[in-house]
Amino acid sequence: MSVSALLTSRKFLTPADIIGSTFREARLSWKSTVIIFFVPAFIASFSYYVESWPTSHPTTSAIELLLISVGLVLLLMSRFVMRSKQFALLMHWAKQSSDISSAIREAQQNKWLVFKVVWPALVLDATLMLGVHYLVRVLRETHNAGLEAFVLLGSAIVLELPYATINLLNLLFMVIYVKEKTSVGTTCKRFFQLMLNNPTYVASFFLLYVFISMLLDLTSLLVFSIPSFCEYIPMIGKDNILVHIVESILMGIANGFLNAANTFACAALYEQMTMRSEASDLIEQISDAQ
Repeated sequence: MSVSALLTSRKFLTPADIIGSTFREARLSWKSTVIIFFVPAFIASFSYYVESWPTSHPTTSAIELLLISVGLVLLLMSRFVMRSKQFALLMHWAKQSSDISSAIREAQQNKWLVFKVVWPALVLDATLMLGVHYLVRVLRETHNAGLEAFVLLGSAIVLELPYATINLLNLLFMVIYVKEKTSVGTTCKRFFQLMLNNPTYVASFFLLYVFISMLLDLTSLLVFSIPSFCEYIPMIGKDNILVHIVESILMGIANGFLNAANTFACAALYEQMTMRSEASDLIEQISDAQ
């Protein structure tokens, strides 16, 4: 195939264009995909409430350790389930299963296979939760609500760049692993090859992803402030568990939507990187032939 034919038959579309077409090819609706991710996203959001409860309530060290452990276990389990469903979604997208239900069942039956691919992101989730817990605990001891809000907001913005980047890299690695059906070692080589061949495109995509994630984080901070406002409503009162459940539901919907979008975004990024590499190789072959 000539370079012109390659470029006209497989256009270098924008991320938004390719994400939409990738999603349509998977034959899924946004509604069904959000539902797939909602339950683990809801549990992950609620786990932060369980883990952070001791920071605002007087408890013994044993109870605090127990709640932190429960919150951490809930977070890791829900994140693993979420990434297993991302794995299944990519299997369906790569046409390795007849429907999404069979893809989810296959991912559940191959937990060790999924774990080998997603463990870096799970370690990151656990580190972030424990780090934020320690930061909140230290800030609460200052008894300065303004300082606490300012530092937490700044931390969310500063931590978002490495957190979002590592998550995106892990998801992109998963895309290559599923699509090309290779070993972990071969996937690593292919991963670095695509990254080095498309540095500008990958960097721009990363910036877009991080910007969207930061907007979600700012939204999260607003949603997590709901219980504070509810303290001033007599009918609700302080520390109403229903408020935290509603809060987790809202964040579950938002995170379900974001995780669905991220999955197809990385699939789209892989497609574009592959196209660009093919075009570059073809141009080099023509140049060598001349």
